Amino acid sequence: MRELCEDSANSVCGGIISMDLQQPDAVARWREAGLFHRWVKGVRHVLHVPGQPPGSCLTPVFISNVIALGDAGLCFEACVRNEELGDVAGLARQTPRTDMVLNHMGNVDAERLRHDANYSRRWRRNLQSLAACDNVFCKVSGVITPPKVDINLVRPAVDIALNTFSRDKVVFASNFPVCDLGTGGVVE
Repeated sequence: MRELCEDSANSVCGGIISMDLQQPDAVARWREAGLFHRWVKGVRHVLHVPGQPPGSCLTPVFISNVIALGDAGLCFEACVRNEELGDVAGLARQTPRTDMVLNHMGNVDAERLRHDANYSRRWRRNLQSLAACDNVFCKVSGVITPPKVDINLVRPAVDIALNTFSRDKVVFASNFPVCDLGTGGVVE
Protein backbone atom coordinates (compact mmCIF):
# COMPACT_ATOMS: atom_id res chain seq x y z
CA MET A 1 0.00 0.00 0.00
CA ARG A 2 2.85 2.40 0.82
CA GLU A 3 4.22 2.22 -2.73
CA LEU A 4 0.77 2.75 -4.23
CA CYS A 5 0.08 5.79 -2.05
CA GLU A 6 3.48 7.36 -2.71
CA ASP A 7 3.10 6.96 -6.49
CA SER A 8 1.98 10.35 -7.83
CA ALA A 9 0.58 8.64 -10.94
CA ASN A 10 -2.58 7.65 -9.04
CA SER A 11 -4.97 9.28 -6.62
CA VAL A 12 -4.79 6.70 -3.80
CA CYS A 13 -3.94 8.55 -0.60
CA GLY A 14 -4.48 5.94 2.10
CA GLY A 15 -6.03 2.66 2.95
CA ILE A 16 -7.32 0.23 5.52
CA ILE A 17 -5.21 -2.80 6.37
CA SER A 18 -6.16 -6.16 7.77
CA MET A 19 -4.97 -7.19 11.21
CA ASP A 20 -5.80 -10.03 13.61
CA LEU A 21 -7.10 -8.08 16.60
CA GLN A 22 -7.61 -11.29 18.55
CA GLN A 23 -3.86 -11.54 19.11
CA PRO A 24 -2.61 -9.91 22.32
CA ASP A 25 -0.98 -6.53 21.71
CA ALA A 26 -1.37 -6.89 17.92
CA VAL A 27 -1.46 -3.14 17.33
CA ALA A 28 1.50 -2.43 19.63
CA ARG A 29 3.60 -5.18 18.03
CA TRP A 30 2.72 -3.94 14.54
CA ARG A 31 3.78 -0.40 15.49
CA GLU A 32 6.98 -1.59 17.17
CA ALA A 33 7.88 -3.53 14.03
CA GLY A 34 7.90 -0.23 12.13
CA LEU A 35 4.99 -1.17 9.87
CA PHE A 36 2.86 1.86 10.75
CA HIS A 37 3.09 4.68 8.21
CA ARG A 38 1.07 7.76 7.35
CA TRP A 39 -0.85 6.01 4.57
CA VAL A 40 -2.54 3.58 6.96
CA LYS A 41 -5.85 5.10 8.02
CA GLY A 42 -7.36 2.17 9.89
CA VAL A 43 -7.70 -1.56 10.44
CA ARG A 44 -10.30 -4.12 9.48
CA HIS A 45 -10.72 -7.47 11.19
CA VAL A 46 -13.41 -9.36 9.29
CA LEU A 47 -15.91 -10.76 11.78
CA HIS A 48 -18.61 -12.02 9.39
CA VAL A 49 -16.88 -15.28 8.50
CA PRO A 50 -17.72 -18.73 9.92
CA GLY A 51 -14.50 -18.90 11.95
CA GLN A 52 -15.52 -15.86 14.01
CA PRO A 53 -18.15 -16.72 16.62
CA PRO A 54 -20.64 -14.11 17.84
CA GLY A 55 -19.10 -11.87 20.48
CA SER A 56 -15.58 -12.12 19.04
CA CYS A 57 -15.20 -8.34 19.14
CA LEU A 58 -16.11 -8.16 22.83
CA THR A 59 -13.16 -10.10 24.26
CA PRO A 60 -10.69 -8.16 26.44
CA VAL A 61 -7.87 -8.67 23.90
CA PHE A 62 -9.96 -7.39 20.99
CA ILE A 63 -11.17 -4.38 23.01
CA SER A 64 -7.60 -3.57 24.05
CA ASN A 65 -6.45 -3.63 20.43
CA VAL A 66 -9.32 -1.39 19.31
CA ILE A 67 -8.39 1.08 22.06
CA ALA A 68 -4.78 0.96 20.79
CA LEU A 69 -6.02 1.79 17.27
CA GLY A 70 -7.71 4.93 18.57
CA ASP A 71 -4.60 5.87 20.55
CA ALA A 72 -2.64 5.61 17.27
CA GLY A 73 -5.16 7.83 15.46
CA LEU A 74 -6.54 4.93 13.42
CA CYS A 75 -10.11 3.80 12.91
CA PHE A 76 -11.59 0.33 13.20
CA GLU A 77 -13.74 -0.95 10.34
CA ALA A 78 -16.48 -3.21 11.68
CA CYS A 79 -17.38 -5.87 9.14
CA VAL A 80 -19.87 -8.09 10.97
CA ARG A 81 -22.92 -10.24 10.43
CA ASN A 82 -26.13 -8.28 10.64
CA GLU A 83 -27.23 -10.32 13.66
CA GLU A 84 -24.18 -9.07 15.63
CA LEU A 85 -24.62 -5.33 15.26
CA GLY A 86 -25.36 -5.17 18.98
CA ASP A 87 -21.83 -6.48 19.60
CA VAL A 88 -20.41 -3.56 17.62
CA ALA A 89 -22.50 -1.10 19.64
CA GLY A 90 -21.11 -2.66 22.82
CA LEU A 91 -17.57 -2.39 21.46
CA ALA A 92 -18.12 1.25 20.46
CA ARG A 93 -19.33 2.14 23.96
CA GLN A 94 -16.22 0.52 25.48
CA THR A 95 -13.83 2.28 23.06
CA PRO A 96 -15.18 5.84 22.74
CA ARG A 97 -11.86 7.34 21.59
CA THR A 98 -11.64 5.03 18.57
CA ASP A 99 -13.60 5.96 15.48
CA MET A 100 -15.45 3.02 13.94
CA VAL A 101 -16.88 2.55 10.48
CA LEU A 102 -19.81 0.17 10.20
CA ASN A 103 -19.18 -1.53 6.87
CA HIS A 104 -22.04 -2.14 4.42
CA MET A 105 -24.66 -0.65 6.74
CA GLY A 106 -24.28 -3.78 8.87
CA ASN A 107 -24.47 -6.26 5.98
CA VAL A 108 -28.17 -5.68 5.56
CA ASP A 109 -30.10 -8.10 3.35
CA ALA A 110 -32.46 -6.07 1.14
CA GLU A 111 -34.87 -8.99 0.55
CA ARG A 112 -35.18 -9.83 4.24
CA LEU A 113 -35.56 -6.16 5.09
CA ARG A 114 -38.57 -6.01 2.80
CA HIS A 115 -40.23 -9.30 3.80
CA ASP A 116 -39.21 -10.01 7.42
CA ALA A 117 -40.66 -7.53 9.92
CA ASN A 118 -38.59 -8.86 12.84
CA TYR A 119 -35.37 -8.59 10.84
CA SER A 120 -36.29 -5.05 9.78
CA ARG A 121 -37.11 -3.94 13.35
CA ARG A 122 -33.89 -5.45 14.74
CA TRP A 123 -31.71 -3.87 12.04
CA ARG A 124 -33.31 -0.44 12.51
CA ARG A 125 -32.97 -0.67 16.30
CA ASN A 126 -29.32 -1.68 16.03
CA LEU A 127 -28.59 1.13 13.56
CA GLN A 128 -30.15 3.62 15.96
CA SER A 129 -28.02 2.27 18.81
CA LEU A 130 -24.89 2.59 16.68
CA ALA A 131 -25.80 6.06 15.43
CA ALA A 132 -26.14 7.17 19.07
CA CYS A 133 -22.43 6.43 19.58
CA ASP A 134 -20.36 9.52 18.78
CA ASN A 135 -17.53 7.37 17.42
CA VAL A 136 -19.52 5.28 14.90
CA PHE A 137 -19.86 6.13 11.21
CA CYS A 138 -21.91 4.24 8.63
CA LYS A 139 -20.49 3.13 5.28
CA VAL A 140 -23.19 2.90 2.63
CA SER A 141 -22.12 0.03 0.38
CA GLY A 142 -22.51 -3.65 -0.31
CA VAL A 143 -26.23 -4.20 0.24
CA ILE A 144 -26.94 -7.93 -0.02
CA THR A 145 -29.26 -8.54 -2.97
CA PRO A 146 -30.31 -11.32 -5.32
CA PRO A 147 -28.74 -11.29 -8.83
CA LYS A 148 -29.78 -8.58 -11.32
CA VAL A 149 -31.84 -6.67 -8.79
CA ASP A 150 -33.69 -3.46 -9.48
CA ILE A 151 -32.34 -0.39 -7.63
CA ASN A 152 -35.70 -0.02 -5.87
CA LEU A 153 -34.91 -3.05 -3.71
CA VAL A 154 -31.75 -1.35 -2.40
CA ARG A 155 -33.21 2.12 -1.94
CA PRO A 156 -35.11 1.45 1.35
CA ALA A 157 -31.97 0.17 3.10
CA VAL A 158 -29.93 3.16 1.94
CA ASP A 159 -32.70 5.60 2.89
CA ILE A 160 -32.98 4.11 6.37
CA ALA A 161 -29.22 4.35 6.92
CA LEU A 162 -29.11 7.94 5.66
CA ASN A 163 -32.03 8.91 7.90
CA THR A 164 -30.56 7.17 10.95
CA PHE A 165 -27.01 8.53 10.85
CA SER A 166 -26.38 12.26 10.70
CA ARG A 167 -24.97 13.63 7.47
CA ASP A 168 -21.47 14.01 8.95
CA LYS A 169 -21.40 10.33 9.98
CA VAL A 170 -21.99 8.69 6.57
CA VAL A 171 -19.41 7.59 4.02
CA PHE A 172 -19.92 5.88 0.67
CA ALA A 173 -18.07 3.02 -1.04
CA SER A 174 -18.71 0.89 -4.09
CA ASN A 175 -17.63 -2.48 -2.68
CA PHE A 176 -16.85 -3.49 -6.26
CA PRO A 177 -15.95 -6.14 -7.32
CA VAL A 178 -16.45 -7.93 -4.00
CA CYS A 179 -20.20 -7.31 -4.10
CA ASP A 180 -20.47 -9.63 -7.11
CA LEU A 181 -19.15 -12.58 -5.13
CA GLY A 182 -22.28 -12.95 -3.02
CA THR A 183 -24.89 -12.05 -5.59
CA GLY A 184 -23.53 -13.03 -8.95
CA GLY A 185 -25.02 -9.87 -10.34
CA VAL A 186 -25.12 -6.13 -10.18
CA VAL A 187 -27.73 -3.55 -9.29
CA GLU A 188 -29.38 -2.31 -12.49
